[in-house]
Amino acid sequence: MAITVAPMTDICPVRYVTRGDGTPDESRIEGHLVIFSPNKERDLYGEYFTKDTAYHLDQYPEWPLMWSHGMDDAGPGWDAIGTITVKEIDDTGVWVEAQLDQHNTYMERIRDLINQGVLGWSSGALSYGVRTVNDGEIIRWPIVEGSLTPTPAEPRTVGDVHYRRSIDEVKQTYKSAGLPVPDLLSDAEDEGVVEEQDRGQDGQASAQQDLSHEDPI
Repeated sequence: MAITVAPMTDICPVRYVTRGDGTPDESRIEGHLVIFSPNKERDLYGEYFTKDTAYHLDQYPEWPLMWSHGMDDAGPGWDAIGTITVKEIDDTGVWVEAQLDQHNTYMERIRDLINQGVLGWSSGALSYGVRTVNDGEIIRWPIVEGSLTPTPAEPRTVGDVHYRRSIDEVKQTYKSAGLPVPDLLSDAEDEGVVEEQDRGQDGQASAQQDLSHEDPI
């Protein structure tokens, strides 16, 4: 598995949903989970997303919201911090809204980081479902979860990365969010994407090293 980062442009951090009266709803957040690269701006691995990428937004009604894909030992770990309930594609990327878990032990500290504008979005997809073409365009990215991360890798989302997930990781993530655990292998066979795709040991080591430099919450 690996983490990849994208080029730097304008900032679009995690932010609270605005109520009808103009005040922030601190129980819900919104932003772009994925940013498109219409001019083929590639990330450090030479990859990029487009509006034509297959994200499979309708595959599962809701996605777990995690902290750093469960990889930060100083944070909530595999416990979900909320649920992504709204997801749609616009001209910029994949837009989402999420309900935060008000009872999560780390929520106060997470809110502090949201208020500082230093959190960004990161999407997680099933590793064997990912498909790319020779020029680095990601043509299939079956999203199964979203994460908040303070990693300043993609200033367009203040930390946008994309991360490949195994079946066991995804099942654990859904259980932690109290969501029905999907039959992921069956879904993959239905989509014809049962091959395993990954970056190998070098990419995995780089991802772990990058996360180790995140500021713990």
